[in-house]
Amino acid sequence: MLSRDDLINAIADGSLKIYPFEEENMTGIGYNLSTTYFAFSINRGILLTVHQQTTNEGVNRYVIIPGNDTVLFFSKEYVEVDRSMAGTFHAKVSRVCQGLGHISTTLDPAWKGQMIISINNPTAKAIRFDLDTNSGNIMTMLLHKLDTAVTGDHIHNNNQGRCDLLLEHFAKPLPNKEYQNKHLQLESFVIGEFADSLNGYDEFLNSGQSADKYTQKACQLIELKERLTKERRILQEDRYMMGSHGVYHCLRNESEKELLQNCTLFQIYSKTHESIRLIDELKKEDLYTVDPVIEKYINIIDYELKLPTLKMGFAP
Repeated sequence: MLSRDDLINAIADGSLKIYPFEEENMTGIGYNLSTTYFAFSINRGILLTVHQQTTNEGVNRYVIIPGNDTVLFFSKEYVEVDRSMAGTFHAKVSRVCQGLGHISTTLDPAWKGQMIISINNPTAKAIRFDLDTNSGNIMTMLLHKLDTAVTGDHIHNNNQGRCDLLLEHFAKPLPNKEYQNKHLQLESFVIGEFADSLNGYDEFLNSGQSADKYTQKACQLIELKERLTKERRILQEDRYMMGSHGVYHCLRNESEKELLQNCTLFQIYSKTHESIRLIDELKKEDLYTVDPVIEKYINIIDYELKLPTLKMGFAP
């Protein structure tokens, strides 16, 4: 089983990816997963209403899980593991004490995507399920290093995000007319929008998205990456002109430094043995040292650009 420190090192070396990564969700032996505001009642065949409660601390959102019902949630986190890692999911004590539980499942090697999570209310009474918490509101993911990495094809045949399982609930029309319109709207949403966004987080930079789909932060990161990639190639070919000052500026100003320092992977590296140099300037005789540093900068930017929050915010 991987400890908290092992998880940090796995993210740093690329064998594990969690988007978005939030340090407060780390436990001593795992990572607490959170939900989106997608809560689908199996018995009713519709999305549950997301209620809002305003307090002195802000707005709290929650759903009411009916008695004797099972509700499907999507994890907020996109998780990706390599062939040497697998995982299990475990209920949080705070949920169990409410009378809720989830059916324990596994995370296969080479999985990438969000998870669909079933929460069961076996009691006869409706139970409030809070969606906004400080540290992962639904369950804990434990990860394990395999003695031998899985090889070959067909490691698993699971659709990323398991939208295939969700769509099975749309096979037959609902007898209750009160829910039919919502049912049809939800089916259209899952097929046309939500499934695509779940399955596409790792590819969306190449999907032809227009510039207005990105946040300002993403645009700045893309611009920085393009410059660093171009300069790295010129440096590798020994064609870089030092200019009148005779120095190379890798990061040209404090804004670029701050942009990089605020990236998730930069902060993760800072907690491991990996050191990150923030280069102000280099003289010509030191240019040979810059290539691995620029490569690490580009990796940090790539990691940040793949964050689902830069593409899609699922709101109630």
